[in-house]
Amino acid sequence: MKGKNELSSVWLKASVIGSLWASSEIILGSFLHNAHIPFSGTILTFIAVILLVGSSRYWKANGIIWRAGLICAVMKTISPSADIFGPMISIAAEAFILEAVISFIGSNYAGFILGGGLAVSWSLFYKIINLIIIYGFNIIELYSKLYQFAIKQLNIPMENPWTLIFLLFFLDLIIGGIAGLIGIRVSQMSKNFPDEKFLASPNLKSAINIIPNNIDQKYSIPMLLFHITAIAAGLILLGNFSLWISSIFILSYVVVCIILYKQNLKRLKKPKFWFAIIVIALLSGWLLSNLNNNTGNSALAGFYLGVSINLRAFLMIIGFSSISIEIRNPVIEKWFKKKGMSQFSQSLEAAFRILPFMVANISEEKKIFKQPVSSVARLIKKADDWLERIEKHSTGLPLVFIIKGEKGSGKTTLLTKTVECLRAEGLNIGGILAPGYWSENKRAAFDIVDVCSGNSKKLCSVESNSNNVKIGNFYFEQEGLKFGRQALALEKVKSLDVCVVDEIGPLELKGEGWSNSLDEIFSGFKNILVLVVRNELIEEVCRRWSIQNPVLVEYGNIEDRKIANEIIHYRALITDEVPVEI
Repeated sequence: MKGKNELSSVWLKASVIGSLWASSEIILGSFLHNAHIPFSGTILTFIAVILLVGSSRYWKANGIIWRAGLICAVMKTISPSADIFGPMISIAAEAFILEAVISFIGSNYAGFILGGGLAVSWSLFYKIINLIIIYGFNIIELYSKLYQFAIKQLNIPMENPWTLIFLLFFLDLIIGGIAGLIGIRVSQMSKNFPDEKFLASPNLKSAINIIPNNIDQKYSIPMLLFHITAIAAGLILLGNFSLWISSIFILSYVVVCIILYKQNLKRLKKPKFWFAIIVIALLSGWLLSNLNNNTGNSALAGFYLGVSINLRAFLMIIGFSSISIEIRNPVIEKWFKKKGMSQFSQSLEAAFRILPFMVANISEEKKIFKQPVSSVARLIKKADDWLERIEKHSTGLPLVFIIKGEKGSGKTTLLTKTVECLRAEGLNIGGILAPGYWSENKRAAFDIVDVCSGNSKKLCSVESNSNNVKIGNFYFEQEGLKFGRQALALEKVKSLDVCVVDEIGPLELKGEGWSNSLDEIFSGFKNILVLVVRNELIEEVCRRWSIQNPVLVEYGNIEDRKIANEIIHYRALITDEVPVEI
């Protein structure tokens, strides 16, 4: 039975998918925006459907898609943009539509194709709904008249203005269906790929820089209520009072919002914002004039209609931008936690922690545009490794690194250098090291070093003593064993960032040495554990302490700085700190 605060498997999977989706929005969305590629929203939804279908078929968990959409939507709050409310709704809606269709039709070709088609089509309806919310239903009249004027000039036999929208919907439906098919193919390819790890990436540092810092903003629940009330009041004024009264109220509100939120000012500085305002005002007067026998009253009425539409646009855009900022309020997050949404809150926290790694690995996929199917399949396979890591930590088990090798291969030397690198980065490290000493080209003795204090004692040697325990060619000192157990006491290591144990050997497998200490560590230590184990003992050690999927490293195949970076990166899963490259 799961503990009260333990994340369920479906929420764990959703956190990985949601983070992968969010990272694709960051990397690919930035590229499409900077390249000024049209239909970027449709392209991003197309990619999202591939990810969602591929991931859901790979992991086969009911309800995983809508959960991933909810997580990705909330992760949108890290964006420095003032306009996050609409995109958050759009992302969540895409996931809910896809999940609903699959639940109704089934996890089969028909369900994924139709679900993908409707999810991509949502971007069209979202744009229409968004325009109506911002500009009001008058925008429909403006569109209809512009459409009538266009077909009249072009002599096109499509008099119904909804014909064009239907054609666009049908096109999106086909594109989304293709995305669903590709998602199915991606899931099949992911299963055939060899296991891949999300290891340290040279792009991680730049990935962290891509992810914006939290906005320096004071939040207020009363201000959130104020914005909701102001929007409602502005709409009432526009519908029932003169244009002058409405203008004074709305423009005053806009000024207040600009003073309170600097992000709103950035929006008003964009040329395309004012371009849309001017075009709508001029089109309203010109179209109504041309379609009503060029009368002056029609032109003036059209101009006033354009001004009214633009006032509503000011109110809705600035108002919802302000609401988008206020909903980042930590008080709101705490409220959701109190209302029994701890599963969602924990999965969201996990998704944020692995986001830098997802971004770094997507940016490393250099073939993502040339070979998008195989690249996405590879990312899902890599994400499977992250899922294992998160699942392990969610159960309270430490993340385990094993430095392996033969006798005298340099395992302790590698671990010692790694400890030095980590300590230089300010990590709290403890545990034991066992440096060896040579005599006549043979191991003659080992000391035991308390990593925290730096103190040491003799552990074993080839010289016999009546009080010693013999294992192989060595006689172990009782004082040395006691000293090592004290260094590995749970009370001493449980607050460490990293605990190292050099090494686990035949003595421990017999229930002696550090065996009891390791039992306590595996039951009560939740951070990173680095073990030294000989090659021939790895399977037995993993079986004895139920170690699943450890990160295996070998002297000669990896540098100490590389291991230190890996440890720092994995530590991001269990702390709130952002990893930094050494």
